[in-house]
Amino acid sequence: MSEEKLCPNCNEPIEDGAIYCGNCGFKLLTQAPYSNGQNNFVPTYSKTKIYHRKHWPSYSVIFGLVGVASSLIIPIVGLIVGILAIILSTSSINNKSNKKYRIAGLVIGIIAIIIAITFIVISVSHNNSLNKKDTQTILNNATVYVTTPCYEIKFSTLFNFSNRKKNSCNLIAYYGPKLSQASQIYNIEATYNSAVNSNNLDNFAQNAISQDIATNLKGFRELSNNSTIFEGSRAYYITAYNPNTDNSIIEEMVYHPSLNTNYNIYIIVRSEISKSTNLNSLESAFIWQ
Repeated sequence: MSEEKLCPNCNEPIEDGAIYCGNCGFKLLTQAPYSNGQNNFVPTYSKTKIYHRKHWPSYSVIFGLVGVASSLIIPIVGLIVGILAIILSTSSINNKSNKKYRIAGLVIGIIAIIIAITFIVISVSHNNSLNKKDTQTILNNATVYVTTPCYEIKFSTLFNFSNRKKNSCNLIAYYGPKLSQASQIYNIEATYNSAVNSNNLDNFAQNAISQDIATNLKGFRELSNNSTIFEGSRAYYITAYNPNTDNSIIEEMVYHPSLNTNYNIYIIVRSEISKSTNLNSLESAFIWQ
């Protein structure tokens, strides 16, 4: 294998028989060479060769440093610039003179990507934590009382109500500009069933709620179920989660016969954008009539 010829001025690779260095323009020969001495009148130096790739290692270092700085301010920009630094480093001309720059650009680009991904993950986790904190404390800051013949609930003024009818024990409250855009929803429905009592509530509720989730909540999978107490009354709940929408629900059936109304069953559902949910905040703001 013949040894690669280098320019005596800039030490970069040159074409065989070239008159001028394609990189620095240094004059190499004093006579015009023609390819293999043949009379085709096509000078060898007219054959174009792209030498700008020799600068890519130094560019990769610059992109890597910019990527690191950007990752601390705008992580997504730092991620993109870091990837470009790696591409420039690995795609450059391979020779001894730029080896240290290629390695430096590769390493700094990887560092930029790691920093960017770390900050993106921290940012997403922080936002999720804030959302969960807000949804847990929102009822504690409530200033609006919703009164029905069956119960009274204290809500935040940020909640809206859908089709709330006077003297009805059914209620839909949602946190957001529209019901379809709400980050959390409460739905309460009151009914009567003479076959249900405190002794058979668990079996009845488990079958009814499981069927409701399977029929009306496609994509949700059950996570937990258990008997419980809601504001002093026997209850049974099932929680479910939809990984495609990052939405969780809890559906709870409460047995609470009342002398003031004809109802004895209350179906309480809470839906929110989260991996888990409960009715603790609602129960703390809930009073039976």
